[in-house]
Amino acid sequence: MQLTQLSTYLHATVYGQATFDRVTDRLDQAAEGVLFVCIKGNRRDTHLDATLLKQKGVAALVVERKLDVDLPQMVVEDTRGALGLIAHRLAFDPTSRLKLVGVTGTNGKTSICYILRKVFSKAGYKCCYIGTLGVVDEKGMTSDTPLTTPDPLDLVEMLSKMADRGVQYVFLEVSAHALHYRKIAGCRFAATIFTNLTQDHLDFFDNMERYAQAKRSLFCPEYTSLGIVNSDDELGRSILKERKVPLLSYGLYNPADVFAILMREDADGMDFTLNAYDMIYRIRTTLHGEWSVYNVLAVATCAGYFGIAPATVQQVLAQIEVPGRFSVRQKNGVYFVVDYAHTPDGLQKSLATCRAMTQGKVIVVFGCGGERDKDKRSKMGRIAEKGADYVIVTSDNPRGEEPLAIIRDIEAGISGDDKVEICPDRADAIRLACDMAKGGDVVLVAGKGAETYIDVAGLKIPYSDFDVIEKL
Repeated sequence: MQLTQLSTYLHATVYGQATFDRVTDRLDQAAEGVLFVCIKGNRRDTHLDATLLKQKGVAALVVERKLDVDLPQMVVEDTRGALGLIAHRLAFDPTSRLKLVGVTGTNGKTSICYILRKVFSKAGYKCCYIGTLGVVDEKGMTSDTPLTTPDPLDLVEMLSKMADRGVQYVFLEVSAHALHYRKIAGCRFAATIFTNLTQDHLDFFDNMERYAQAKRSLFCPEYTSLGIVNSDDELGRSILKERKVPLLSYGLYNPADVFAILMREDADGMDFTLNAYDMIYRIRTTLHGEWSVYNVLAVATCAGYFGIAPATVQQVLAQIEVPGRFSVRQKNGVYFVVDYAHTPDGLQKSLATCRAMTQGKVIVVFGCGGERDKDKRSKMGRIAEKGADYVIVTSDNPRGEEPLAIIRDIEAGISGDDKVEICPDRADAIRLACDMAKGGDVVLVAGKGAETYIDVAGLKIPYSDFDVIEKL
C-alpha cells in the first residue's frame, strides 16, 4: 500500500513517498518494508526512537509531529487511533465480513458475551468470543489473551482469521481502557451493549466522569449501528437521552423495550417472565442474582434484534454456568460460590444473593488487587462486614504491592474485629472458611472468578479458587 493512499482516510499530512505491506507499533517488529506507528506511551515515547527506526529500515513513520529524520512520514492527530484504522485497512476490514457485537460496562461484560455465544451457536451460527475468559472459537476451543480487549494489531489479526474461517458473529468485551486508548478504532459493530457504571478503575481515570465518558464514547456512529442500553443505570439513561445512534433499552424499574417481571429465586436458580418485542415468555435459569436478570435482558434484546427465537434463549438459559461468575457448588449441605465480584457494587450484590440463598450463615473470603483503585478497598471492607456473618480478608493479585498493606487498607473500612479474620494466603483462607461452614451455610469466594493464577510482582503463579475448593 502507498502512504498517500492513507492520507485522505486518516485526514493526515504526508511528507515523502513509501510503500509498505505491514504496520506495527512494536520496536521488536520494526523492519524493512514496515510502516511504523510512533506512540507516546506511559513508559516510552517511540517518537524518540526515529534514528533507531531508520537503522532498522522501516518504510515510513506515522507520527503526531514531524520528526527530524530522513524518512517518509505521515502526521496525524492521534497515532493510537491511526494504528487500528491502518491495521483494519490492511486486513481488508474484517468487521465488514462478520457481525461484531461489543459489550461494555463495569460489570456483566463477560457473562453477556459468554451467554450470547451460547445462544447464537445454539441457533446454528458460527460464533466466537473475545474477552476476560480468553478467545473461544467457533468449535468451543479456548486460548488465552492477556487483556480483556486485545491490542489493535492482535485484535485485527484475530478478527481477520475468524472472518476467513466463515465466522458469522463475534462477541467482544470492550473495556474502558480499550476505549480510552482507541484500541477498537476501525472496528464496525453491528450492535453494542451497555451494562452499568459503578466504581472501578479510578486509579486510571481519576474520577467517575472520565470513566463514564470512556464508556459513553462507544455509542456513536463512528463505531456502532445500534446501541442496547440499560435504562435503570444513570449513564444508560444519559446515553438514551443523547441518542446518537439507534437505540433499544432493557430494564426492570424504568420504561424499557425489553423488561422482566415476577422474579423468584432459590438456591437452584431463578424464575421470571420476560417481555421482549411484545413476546412474553418464561425464563427458568440456573443463574443467580438480580444482576443476572439484567444480563439475560441484554441477551434477549440482542438475540431478538438479530431474529433468534425466544425458545433458543430459553433452552440455553435453562442449564448454563458462566465460569467464575457466581458459580455454585454444593457439598455436605454447604454452598460454595466462586464469583469474580471485585468492585464494591459487585461484592454487595453477590453477598445479597448469597443471603437470599440460605437461612444459615454467609462467610466471605475476598481481597483487593494491588496497583489498582485503592479507594474501593475500605468500601469493600465495609460492604463485607455488613453483608456477611464472617469475613476472611486475604490476597488477590497483589502485583507489586505488599499483600499486608492491601489488607490493612481493607481493614480500615471494618469497624470491629469480632467476626473478621486475616489470612494472607488465599488457599489457607478458603480452607479456614470451609472449616467454619456448617450445613446450610454459604461460602462466597470473591474477586478472582475463573482466573488461573495469582499475580505476585509480575509473576503469574498457577492458582485457582475452584481447584482449592475441589481439593478441600
